[in-house]
Amino acid sequence: MQVADSTPLTNRRRGSITLKLDTVLGTQLLDLISSWKTNPEPSARGNVLEELEWFVAQHQKRLDALGAYFLRDQNTIFGFGFFLLQNRPLMGYLGEIKIFSIPIHCVRFVEPPCFPDQSEGFDLLLTSLDKFPSTDGIFIRSLPLDSFLWNYLKTNQAVSRRFQLYLPKERSQHFVVKLPATFEEYLQKFSSKSRSNLRRSARKLQKDTGSEVRLERITSPEQVDSFVDTAVEISKKTYQWRLAGSGLREPDVLKQSFRFLAERRWLRCYLLWCGDEACAFMICIQRGGICRSPTIGYDPRWERYSVGTTLQFLVIEDLFVYDRPGIFDFGTGAGGQKEFFGNTSFFDTDLYILKRGVYARLASGVHKTGSILATSTKRVMEHFDLKRRIKKFIRKASVAGVAKEEGRPGEKSP
Repeated sequence: MQVADSTPLTNRRRGSITLKLDTVLGTQLLDLISSWKTNPEPSARGNVLEELEWFVAQHQKRLDALGAYFLRDQNTIFGFGFFLLQNRPLMGYLGEIKIFSIPIHCVRFVEPPCFPDQSEGFDLLLTSLDKFPSTDGIFIRSLPLDSFLWNYLKTNQAVSRRFQLYLPKERSQHFVVKLPATFEEYLQKFSSKSRSNLRRSARKLQKDTGSEVRLERITSPEQVDSFVDTAVEISKKTYQWRLAGSGLREPDVLKQSFRFLAERRWLRCYLLWCGDEACAFMICIQRGGICRSPTIGYDPRWERYSVGTTLQFLVIEDLFVYDRPGIFDFGTGAGGQKEFFGNTSFFDTDLYILKRGVYARLASGVHKTGSILATSTKRVMEHFDLKRRIKKFIRKASVAGVAKEEGRPGEKSP
């Protein structure tokens, strides 16, 4: 079995191709990887083997919940999609505080399926849900609204009869940096005042703190353990770690995953140092000409020095210097920094494809009602300036806790 070449399926003799969808689950994925590695011609599989290995490495502690689809004929793979069988609840938030959660057991794709732009493959995929009767449907994160799959789901009558499409939130604008020829050309997107402020951000940070400011790039396996230990310590100081239960919480898993990436020259992480203290970090994965940054964090004690902005600026500058990608992707979610630094964007959305039934209608209806109430409450709070005050209080309390334990930047820790 080999991976299909780049010729579109529509340009092949479709009458001679009978497509089928193979489903591989759990430990069978390890057997498949082992089998492909021992094949006399492993290079014939293109990037599918690398993609599968990375998927398994990311979710090694949940192997029993993993699965993969392979769209193929007798000898050739035309597409693939990797997923987890898990609860992906519909959650309602008031700002950053979770106020309710509705269980949705689903096939959750880590990325939209990599299938040809043809309905046949997606027809097979939706039919395959019959193999998972206990699931409520499919969840896809960050599905581009200009994609074939989105148009297929919105216009296919067979899909609308069997499934309910539900967007847990409004579409979002996804910002990226499309790298021009030079860094100077990229800077032209900013006003002259912004360019001046960005250029002197590192110098100002150095002057204000009295410490040398430097950017460290992490790409090799030998750097991984030290980077993860440092980044985790920064993450532990954030209010997201203390109050929201998020952050970098599995250092051993991170180290193993990052070593996997570094061995393949896909790892590109950064630390911002002020003297001998790391004050911010960024995790990046660079593959296929795209550098993606899913995570950035900074020590809240350094917030007033705008270390997050300084780190972001220095990282983008470094993209033009070392192993230059074509695109820098800030990842999903809104953010003023993403819009500020991005020079192009597209729209995407999180999407549930739910099996039609009472539970789907009830779950989506309750979530929609809760979201409307949360939005109304948010507007009232914003009208009386309560949201900003509460958010400021929460973050200030978190920073105060860290400062009490460790002292202010530049001070020696007790």
